[in-house]
Amino acid sequence: MSIFYILLAITSGVCMAVQSPVNATLSRHAGHLQATTVSFGGGALVLGILMLIIGTGDLSKLADAQWWQLLGGLYGIYIVLVITYGIPRLGAALTSTILTLGNLMTAAVLDTFGLMGLPKVELETGRIAGILIVLTGVILVYIGKRKQETGGGSGKDQLKVVLMLALGGVAGAIQAPTNNALSGHVGTVEASFVSFSVGFLAILLIALIATKGHLLKDKKESIEGWMLTGGIYGGAVVFINLTAIAVLGSTVLQICTMLGQLSGGMAIDSFGLLRTNKIKANSWRWAGMLIIAVGVIIVALTKL
Repeated sequence: MSIFYILLAITSGVCMAVQSPVNATLSRHAGHLQATTVSFGGGALVLGILMLIIGTGDLSKLADAQWWQLLGGLYGIYIVLVITYGIPRLGAALTSTILTLGNLMTAAVLDTFGLMGLPKVELETGRIAGILIVLTGVILVYIGKRKQETGGGSGKDQLKVVLMLALGGVAGAIQAPTNNALSGHVGTVEASFVSFSVGFLAILLIALIATKGHLLKDKKESIEGWMLTGGIYGGAVVFINLTAIAVLGSTVLQICTMLGQLSGGMAIDSFGLLRTNKIKANSWRWAGMLIIAVGVIIVALTKL
């Protein structure tokens, strides 16, 4: 059964890889805040429909949840904003790589100390070795991108983007157990819906204040239908992660999603999909991906 959830978590990573350039492309046409608002609005709508069809929880128990369990959508806002900011500057694969650094280390801390309601998972030798191997692969992917650098900004500017994305990885690792804790009160689909609804209301308010009520004022070009689908992928990510975290734990979940995210990001970069800059995958990047896959297998085996 764990193998199924591992594959499910990898699928979640692929969805993240696709969502990122979709939102980034929309942000170039309508603005960062507007794109994030559309993403969360679409996700909330899809999850609301899904909740009506297969939901088995009870939203009336939302009052029983603790305040911090309602913050999942706020972490999501930051993640989407930094991704849409980072992809045009660093590419899809490297953006995912930096996010996963913060993700992986934060998830390991959460698991080791049993924080945010997660069961304690001892850092066994195999688990530590797998994490170190994954980090080695991440570094190789970064080196591969640097060797193909095409002028994505000054070193100082790129460092700022790197730090912002690393914090986005921390937010992503915290978001999953936050939503998981909420699901214990209201149900899995319902928790996903609440997370996106809170995120949508918050970013809508921020966008309205920032644009003084003129959300479409910064619209530069016509918007195509596929640019509005980021919320669908985001909703799938939240739902899958909520389903898988109880079985895999935070660290294994983050590593598996990272593998899917990096694989999808490299494919998008290599072919210039979804109107991203085309970045050819060199031997460094492929070697990094293979090493990451080995690390994922090692860490996942410690969970089986």
